Amino acid sequence: LFTSAAVLASVLLVRGWGGAGRHAAATKLALLGSIAVVFLLVAVVAVSRASDPTFLVDGTKTSTTFSLPELSRVALGAKGATLFGVALVKVAFVLVLTASLVLLGAFPLHAWLAPTYAEAPTATGALISSALPTIGACALLRIGCAVLPEGMRWASGVVVALGAVTALYGALGALAQTDLRRLAAAGTTAQVGFVLLGVGSLTPQGIAGAIVLAAMRPLACGLFLVLAGAVENRARTRDLTRLEGVAAQMPGWAIALAVAALGQAGVMGLGGAWGPILTLLGALPNYPPLALIGALALIVGAAANVVAISRIAFGKLAADWQRSPLLEPFGGRFPDLTAREWMSVAPLMALVVILGVWPAPLFESAAGTVR
Repeated sequence: LFTSAAVLASVLLVRGWGGAGRHAAATKLALLGSIAVVFLLVAVVAVSRASDPTFLVDGTKTSTTFSLPELSRVALGAKGATLFGVALVKVAFVLVLTASLVLLGAFPLHAWLAPTYAEAPTATGALISSALPTIGACALLRIGCAVLPEGMRWASGVVVALGAVTALYGALGALAQTDLRRLAAAGTTAQVGFVLLGVGSLTPQGIAGAIVLAAMRPLACGLFLVLAGAVENRARTRDLTRLEGVAAQMPGWAIALAVAALGQAGVMGLGGAWGPILTLLGALPNYPPLALIGALALIVGAAANVVAISRIAFGKLAADWQRSPLLEPFGGRFPDLTAREWMSVAPLMALVVILGVWPAPLFESAAGTVR
């Protein structure tokens, strides 16, 4: 129900207030989001119908339940339950995994991600980038791992492989991007690849890394999208080739963007580092080749973000900006972040930095779920 609400709200926001390509972006999001919702619904209903009798909170006996804690105690594999003539745990897990791949924006079901980031208004992009991938991670952890552990063990190698491929695909895509919003989309794809890598590893380190990354990723990505929107409001462009050297006139914006970009890239000292490192440590014992692909993706993704920040900080600002009518009210210079913009940016920056040097709150909150 709430996944449906999130998808519907996202589609309406993109279609109603997005950019020139908003109709195509909203259509892709609606189509793939509907598939995810239907697959989740079929999986949950099928698992519920195979559940054991239990009691409601008032003591009433019931033959089935939708309670996730109750369903996690049902030995679906031992019961021999089937769906479409195949073992229920396998079919239901494939449905949940497919839905999660869509919501996460993972390869190969990521077609909605870049158009949505590119066309959505700034606030909408930040909300969607936080909400939908987090729901996908929740579905994979709460249903795929907790309710369908036999299915996860059966498909763990595939999940890790999808994670490694998604991480490398996103990192290579980020390396080729010059559009700030599409760079954020590629970074999201790379990060959700590490979520899959950690969940599929079925090790405490891997699952902890996936949870920590799912919690931290929206902060850095949301910050990046807000800052991309801020410079787009001033320059009417997100193209890095046009924004080279803009840090000289917008130092506050550039510092905040560097924190967001390096946080997305998993650079040590920032909050985005702990999740990928833990997922790699979790996958290494059982899937060393795929863990190495993930490590390569981490390096490539970091390089992509460092290159982008370097162009903004050390490039030469185009001379024609001084004569641009967009900057006439500001004397031909880019104005730095306003007080109102800092109110949005500063809390996210603080969290990315603080949780990078002091990640204990994240680990403590995840410990019970990992156990």
